[in-house]
Amino acid sequence: MDMLLVSKLKGRAHEWLHANSTRILEPVGNICEQLVESFGKTVSQADARRLFESRIWSANESFVSYIDEKARLSDAICISEEERVDKAIEGIPVEGLRIQAQIQGFKCIAELRRAFSGIQLPVQRAARETTKVAATGRRSKEGFRCYNCNSKGHMSKDCKKPDRVPGSCFGCGALDHWVAKCPLNKEKLAKGCDDHAS
Repeated sequence: MDMLLVSKLKGRAHEWLHANSTRILEPVGNICEQLVESFGKTVSQADARRLFESRIWSANESFVSYIDEKARLSDAICISEEERVDKAIEGIPVEGLRIQAQIQGFKCIAELRRAFSGIQLPVQRAARETTKVAATGRRSKEGFRCYNCNSKGHMSKDCKKPDRVPGSCFGCGALDHWVAKCPLNKEKLAKGCDDHAS
């Protein structure tokens, strides 16, 4: 045990052990107690709870590593298994996945871990958007698309273009085609190609 302890200690703990030559002769239990007294950090229950509750699943990690870390943080506080599962689900940033986990009614962290182990968060842009929604409580205007002109960044009530008849082309306003087949767009494309050619 002494050899194992000596081989595993690193950094300041290793220096502390070798600073006094008689320490290595003491029983392993005494050495461990002294190490905890010297280097063990005590965190208040309130800080430990805040740390546990603020931990969310990020897009660059697997669900398993997230849930294992969340479970480890919950060990530092007095919490029921039901609350531990609820808080772990709250740390899922994508609303659809969070609702799906709540519907399942998991009884313990192990069940949640097993069910979500193969799931990855969507692309980082989507994860950033859901984090923004969680932080602000509303979507950013960048995600909106105007029903009047089909442009992103504003809603139809804020649109500066004239009102379009529902079902008409977004490009020219005609009812006999959609914007994908709009002759006005074809003319603009042809003109753009001519400008680049000259």
